[in-house]
Amino acid sequence: MTRRLQIHLLLVFAVVLLQQSCTEPFDFLVENQEPGIAIESQISDVSYTETLEYPSDGRYFEVILRRTSDVTNTHDEMISGATVMLNDDNGMEWCYTEAPTDPGKYYLLDDDFEAVEGRKYKITVQVSDEESYESSWEQLPDPAPGIGDINFKESEILKQTIELGEEVIKSVPGIWVGVELPNHHQEHEFFYRWDFEPMWVFETPFPANSQSNRICWITNPNYLSDYELHIDNVGGYTKDLTFIEVPVNDRILWDFSLLLRQYVMSEDYYNFWSELKGQTQRGTIFDAPPFNLKTNFVATSGDLKISGYFGVVQEQARRWYFDVGDLSYGTENFVKRVCEQDISGPGFPAPQCLDCMGYDNGTPTNVRPEWWGI
Repeated sequence: MTRRLQIHLLLVFAVVLLQQSCTEPFDFLVENQEPGIAIESQISDVSYTETLEYPSDGRYFEVILRRTSDVTNTHDEMISGATVMLNDDNGMEWCYTEAPTDPGKYYLLDDDFEAVEGRKYKITVQVSDEESYESSWEQLPDPAPGIGDINFKESEILKQTIELGEEVIKSVPGIWVGVELPNHHQEHEFFYRWDFEPMWVFETPFPANSQSNRICWITNPNYLSDYELHIDNVGGYTKDLTFIEVPVNDRILWDFSLLLRQYVMSEDYYNFWSELKGQTQRGTIFDAPPFNLKTNFVATSGDLKISGYFGVVQEQARRWYFDVGDLSYGTENFVKRVCEQDISGPGFPAPQCLDCMGYDNGTPTNVRPEWWGI
């Protein structure tokens, strides 16, 4: 079989898959389609203070509460004013604090709290006198191998795009970012979930004046917002986690950094995330009303349907830096080219062409993070 024929068959297969995904959506049995409550909560064996050493800006444990609706294209209601508690089986109790500027999000503001091996924990939520919920008792899973090194490999993916008003399948070059799973000789499986926190540098090509901001650091919670799941038995290989496109991607033109967080969890908690990812595009309990998902919460008063799971996980993380010069091929600074065209054209240039604080594809700051480059 010739290489051209192989590529042709691969493209045909990809088109068939895309057509099926559009015309034959996954069908699952939907029961009890009434409004309910969604609870997102997780703790780990890594405290806020320890997360600063990743390095990062730090992370407090949080609980997110929201009322869900079966009506699509509507905003679910965040639940404010609830009482959220964490208890352990030794009689200890910790109270979560609602964020004053972010209703419905509750934080455990204890810099040194971390889940302890052998201890059991549960979450209780009191919404009103008539409505309260609690999770089952959960504990850390068996110790797993440490997080391995992060690496990348050049590759391509097939991507559906629109050209001249028509859908086409194109091969897009980029890099797969992966993590090494160390060899181990355990007699059981490890259940992994990884998520990603990217940050990148943007340099404005034509600062308007000496007071303009030339370099900014950018975050965007919607970029690389998915997560990856995996079950491992023996280790000793690299697991590909996320794909970063190279062409026309201003995030990698200058310095790019990724905080990779690795969680090891119980089989039940893993199955929850796996089923959730199958029902929602991005895999969060707030993307769409999830149905028939296993939950470890019960209503102690009230009768609303509950979505969500309280997990106790092992957590590790690594920060990875990428320089576009590490690629085996060159890339164009298309931002400079586009800004040159804007400046020489009849209209006004985009704000980011003159000041990096005008960057419109994320949230910019002109303050360099203290940990950047460490």
